[in-house]
Amino acid sequence: MFISFLRSLDRDARLILALALTGSIAASSLVPVMGLFIVDELGQPPWAISLYFVIVTALTMGLNKRFGAAIDSGRDIRQLQLVSIAAFLLATMLLYFLTSYLVLLLVFAPLISLANTALSVGYSLGRLYAERQQLDIARFNALLRIVTSTGWIFGPAFAFVLLDSFSFRAAFLATFFIAVLRLALWTITLPGGFRAAQAPTGSGRTGRNHILLIAAAVSMLLSMTNVLYSSAMPLFFKYEAGLPGYAPGLSFAIKCLFEIPAIYFAAILAQRWGERRVLMAAAMLAVVVMLSITQLQSIPQLILLAAAEGLYYGLFAGAAIGYIQGFAMGRMGQATATYVSSLFLGGMLGSALMGLMASLFDYQASIYLAAAAALAALPVLMLLKHLTPAPNPA
Repeated sequence: MFISFLRSLDRDARLILALALTGSIAASSLVPVMGLFIVDELGQPPWAISLYFVIVTALTMGLNKRFGAAIDSGRDIRQLQLVSIAAFLLATMLLYFLTSYLVLLLVFAPLISLANTALSVGYSLGRLYAERQQLDIARFNALLRIVTSTGWIFGPAFAFVLLDSFSFRAAFLATFFIAVLRLALWTITLPGGFRAAQAPTGSGRTGRNHILLIAAAVSMLLSMTNVLYSSAMPLFFKYEAGLPGYAPGLSFAIKCLFEIPAIYFAAILAQRWGERRVLMAAAMLAVVVMLSITQLQSIPQLILLAAAEGLYYGLFAGAAIGYIQGFAMGRMGQATATYVSSLFLGGMLGSALMGLMASLFDYQASIYLAAAAALAALPVLMLLKHLTPAPNPA
């Protein structure tokens, strides 16, 4: 079913997916090595990593909001994509020569934050194109999430192999060339202007969308669950669960193996049950998985729980974007930007809280907190059952 839907897509739809894939590979080959670069290459203490990521997250969220508003006002989406691609190219060029932490904060961080808008702009483009071509929106959204997750399978492995075999600069140079390939794909993807329909005067599209913000809280909480666990997992496995050194890598690989088909399966379930119920199932499964992991003692248990982790995260990733876009009230750019910002905010809070919990208690406490975050998503989803958004325009 997945393959048949992919084959049914036209050239432009496939190019949109290819653009998302190369963007994901480029971003994921850079993000995981930044902590090591700051400490090992720039000679900074570990707290400097947190400062860098807080700055990037805050700037990214603000820029996502501005780009979302620009999309809803009828700006050419391809031109907005070009801005983010160019920012990424400039950022990786700068990183190749970078030797100062201050320059990293003052110049590189704003550039990479601007580049990060590519995710929300790309998802907005995909959603609007699917609507315009009358594609199955849930499945096309699922494909966009799948290519994003696929990029994160290859990007970090690619970067760390180059880092281990050569140097940081070799890894950064390779990332730059991936970005060049992405720019080449952009030139042939939907040539000409591609814009969202502008809101007519008095359409009610102005003002703050409070229901959208409540819906985004679900995404933020489940993103926090994921980052709390993934940040604590290697240390918990090593120091508290007593598992062998290869356990974190094995867990991540199995999670990804199950996550990708689960994303597509979520789209099918959403058509039958609705996205809210799929998200409730994801949250409940996340609670069970996190609590079970706190009692982990063996590799066979790890394999089973890593598979379940991939299932819960795939269900969340596959259903959340469409669910939040359903509260757009005609402002698809804003809704998609809010969804992406909720992921960044959840990630920032998860990283900060993991360090705090580990310092005050232990790594297991961080995983208990991850379960609590997933549990907190359930009452929000039950509340949203009674909050019905206005239908989106075709």
